[in-house]
Amino acid sequence: METVGSFSRKGLVAENTLFFQIEIPQDIKDRFIPGQYVHMEWVTPVAPEEKGDGRDFSIASPPEEWPRLSFATRLTGSAFKKHLEDFPDGTPIRVSGPYGEFTLPSGLEERKWNEPVVLIAGGIGITPFRSILLHALGRFPSVPFFLFTTNRTVKSIPFLDELRNLARNQKNLFLEQIVSKTDIPLPPDLESGILTPDRMFEAIGERAKNGDYYIAGTPSLVSSFSTALEGSHIRHERIHADPFFGYP
Repeated sequence: METVGSFSRKGLVAENTLFFQIEIPQDIKDRFIPGQYVHMEWVTPVAPEEKGDGRDFSIASPPEEWPRLSFATRLTGSAFKKHLEDFPDGTPIRVSGPYGEFTLPSGLEERKWNEPVVLIAGGIGITPFRSILLHALGRFPSVPFFLFTTNRTVKSIPFLDELRNLARNQKNLFLEQIVSKTDIPLPPDLESGILTPDRMFEAIGERAKNGDYYIAGTPSLVSSFSTALEGSHIRHERIHADPFFGYP
């Protein structure tokens, strides 16, 4: 798919984290698989950048919302991100894709309760998992989904209330949200400290060895968890990684 869509800004979903949407022309019949991403370029960029005028963004919405695509991003101060803050709704933006194989395995309808899908999100790495969960939770009620998120502060957790509601309403979603820096008492549904593989395995229990693992976040988080999972004898083909570059 290569087309020009219409940009609209929807507000903040966490501290310094913008939620925006792109409306694709109705005559585009392509679809995407949850977990994929698209490439975007402003049709008329005001301030071109050395590393190019385009960016890749994971799709944060489920296919059921097509032809509207949703995204979230940390505002880093780059020219592209400043346009996201400043350009008016309706600004044309070029979209190509979808791309990527960071998608759920086949055969979920036959999967058993002791074969979990484990999602590990560092910061804005939650975006592909939002798409996956909104699409899959109701479709595959016998599949246990474990979502672990790690963020620096409570205010920096993207989609905090939405994820809480998903976990309340979907019995096959286990949610653990961890905050690494806090000087105030946390709500009872949040945890403090550092997300580690051991902490994750303890929550999942014996079925951890049967899981498929998806890791999205900074390259350091993706690398450390991938190495730890392989060291815990999780088969290589069950480990799926999506490093998000350009974020601290």
